[in-house]
Amino acid sequence: MPNIKHNEINPLLLINKIVFNDISVKLNRVEKNVLLSLVNHNNWKTGVCNPSIKTIQNEWFYHNDREVIKALKSLNDKKVFTKETIKRKNYYYLNFSMLLNNSQNDGNLQNDGNLQNDGNNNRQNDCDNNCQNDGTNNEITMKEQLNIYSDLDNEDYVNKINKELEEDLFNRIKSNYDPGAIKKELDNLKDKGLSKLDLLNELENNLKIKSIETKEEKSKDVEEIFNYWNNKKIIKHKEITPIIKKEIIKILKKYSAEEVKQAIDLYSEILKSEFYFSYKWSLSDFLKRNNGISTFMEEGSNKANYEEWKSNNDTNMDFDDEKYII
Repeated sequence: MPNIKHNEINPLLLINKIVFNDISVKLNRVEKNVLLSLVNHNNWKTGVCNPSIKTIQNEWFYHNDREVIKALKSLNDKKVFTKETIKRKNYYYLNFSMLLNNSQNDGNLQNDGNLQNDGNNNRQNDCDNNCQNDGTNNEITMKEQLNIYSDLDNEDYVNKINKELEEDLFNRIKSNYDPGAIKKELDNLKDKGLSKLDLLNELENNLKIKSIETKEEKSKDVEEIFNYWNNKKIIKHKEITPIIKKEIIKILKKYSAEEVKQAIDLYSEILKSEFYFSYKWSLSDFLKRNNGISTFMEEGSNKANYEEWKSNNDTNMDFDDEKYII
């Protein structure tokens, strides 16, 4: 196939072929989306496209840029484009000849129908030999003949793009958020009468906001529990270390902040009493040990033994220390 120049390509036909897999290279969904963005941003006079990774990411609603970077690398490996980096900015040159090598409509790829393949690949200057001068706009005539259409002209095109966006968006939501949180938000949105794509966008936006709020709330809980522990003067820590933060966040998945503080209260009270248990843990040890915080909860063994000891002590009954060794 002759080498195709960038100014000889009909962009709409190229987009059509990419969407319906009528190109010479096999692409996955993300690669196809990224290629469509490159085509969309291509300068058809210079043949250069240079959208940023962030721009492509936002166009396809990707949660992070890793998928875009991976797809660009794969497209480069498949020689879909050549890349030039100048002052840390990437410039892409699409390889149209390679992309359209297997196309069945090679003779119809030109932008204006005026390119004559006479062996020398010379452009013919007048259109009279290649198209009928019947008073009809040539671009529209070509569009009708070749079934080249934009996203607003064809329902199948819109449905296909929307379906791919929906699948990408749904998979991203599933991989980034808790199933319980997803179900809860879906229940809140189900009666809004949104289309599937709009619903998924709204769902992701709501989950993102809730996630930020949850992180902020957890950050406050971490600081509150840390200060609460230090105020009890069991073992005072100078700062919230990564280990302490990790253990507090971990324990908050199992207990509420109030339950943690109640357990700290009981631990502090036991240490100040004459009860046999007197070992002082650091905050992180108290939270992570098997015989730590859980034993000071409502059904915990240390709480039960301490309550029994207090009851016996209050009635001046004999107390056997050996029974209460943990």
